[in-house]
Amino acid sequence: MFIGLSTLRNGYMQMQWSRVQMFLVFNTIALPIVLGTGQPEVVKFFISLVAVPIHLLLLNAVLRANVGL
Repeated sequence: MFIGLSTLRNGYMQMQWSRVQMFLVFNTIALPIVLGTGQPEVVKFFISLVAVPIHLLLLNAVLRANVGL
């Protein structure tokens, strides 16, 4: 029984780490695109308009995953 519980816990921890990785990868890709100087301002605005809700949703998922510890 202990092995089953530890396997479940291990899977839960892996899911939490996956959420953190998604958050970090998204910010690593999105921030240079928005802050880059080569893009026109209109493109930066639309990327930011789409990226902010995604950023907030991923941040919310990371924070919710941390509550179960």
